[in-house]
Amino acid sequence: MIRESAPERSVVVPIKPPQLKAVLLPTAAALIVLVLALALGGTPVFSSTTSAQTSAVVTSSHTKVKIYMFAFEPSKLTVKAGTRITFTNYDMTAHTATALNESFDTGTIQPGQSRTIVIMKAGVYPFHCLFHAFMTGTIKVVG
Repeated sequence: MIRESAPERSVVVPIKPPQLKAVLLPTAAALIVLVLALALGGTPVFSSTTSAQTSAVVTSSHTKVKIYMFAFEPSKLTVKAGTRITFTNYDMTAHTATALNESFDTGTIQPGQSRTIVIMKAGVYPFHCLFHAFMTGTIKVVG
């Protein structure tokens, strides 16, 4: 007796699509970085470049610091003791100007608002925004 063998069958093994998490998580992270970069005026938050720092030496009894595009302008300031320094927020989000040694703090400055400080003691006062730590500046007060 001759036995016929059954015809060979092809077995189709479905290829699993990539795990949903493996695709969605990097895509979502890239979109978040893009949105943050656009919100910061088109400068990517991961950029290795720094914004141009501006300096000013003030001889009057009052000066102004502009908060614009997530930066203080000027970012470096030299003033006489007792000079009034007004911070005005031109951004679309709230900021602060807070000394690292906590000797001054403007509190929250809403968009379109201003706050004024006076520093009486000579010294160097590095400051930053409490909400955006990359926003920094320095006030040098001379006697």
